[in-house]
Amino acid sequence: DAARRGYAAKCKLTVPTDWYPWMHFFYEGEALGHAGRFVEAEKLAVRNYHAGIENRSSEAQAMFSWQLAKSVAEVGHVEAAVRNAQKAISIYRQLGRPQFEVFCRIYQAMALAIGNRAGPAATTLDASEQLGVDRSYFMGVDLTLARGWLAVASGALRAARDVFLQAAKDGERIGDLVGAAAALHNAARIGYAKCVAAQLAELATGVEGELAATRAAHASALAHADPDALEHVSAAFEAMGASLLAAESAADAAVVWSRREDRKRAA
Repeated sequence: DAARRGYAAKCKLTVPTDWYPWMHFFYEGEALGHAGRFVEAEKLAVRNYHAGIENRSSEAQAMFSWQLAKSVAEVGHVEAAVRNAQKAISIYRQLGRPQFEVFCRIYQAMALAIGNRAGPAATTLDASEQLGVDRSYFMGVDLTLARGWLAVASGALRAARDVFLQAAKDGERIGDLVGAAAALHNAARIGYAKCVAAQLAELATGVEGELAATRAAHASALAHADPDALEHVSAAFEAMGASLLAAESAADAAVVWSRREDRKRAA
């Protein structure tokens, strides 16, 4: 709502400001994604990316390519995320904006790691550090989340758990509750649900939208090995467009049904 009101106000200005009016659409997309409204967020980003092409705005093309890569840990579509991040990186490199290149490399590395390509993910993060840009929290704790997924891709699950727990701690400290919730959920996704379910449930009460609450429900269902709850969570993730999380929750349910020797429900 704030982003939409900001865009309307900016369109009434007679003197241009430092940022393009479409930046409000970027922040609207961020809010939609954080709330779990991934289908709406994607449509908004795609529409503005194509508007950038029509208007010959390389900045808009980079910004919305970057945004399309950001939800890879929830939505999946790894190869598309890698391509979109690379497109944005290439444009920002041409524009001489290393800070934005660093931001985009976070999600390129995350996508590569989630796609089980640990080597390229590590190379991507190394390339970020070589740019010599000071660390910032403009992207919250997402850089730490990317490092956690790199540890997962490398097979170091305990190390990944520790990285995700540190990300959650940092997220709460700096006010990135969305990132903190993602971090705790990531720990649950890789086998540590019992360690984080209660903390995530409490944290989710402070975040608007369905995503945080459904993350907490997934962690709880994992901690209690509840296959019916996992199926319900899978349907909720699917409805919001979080395809990867929906698939994981369904797979989690199948594991529990298999352990109970209910082959039909597992299938």
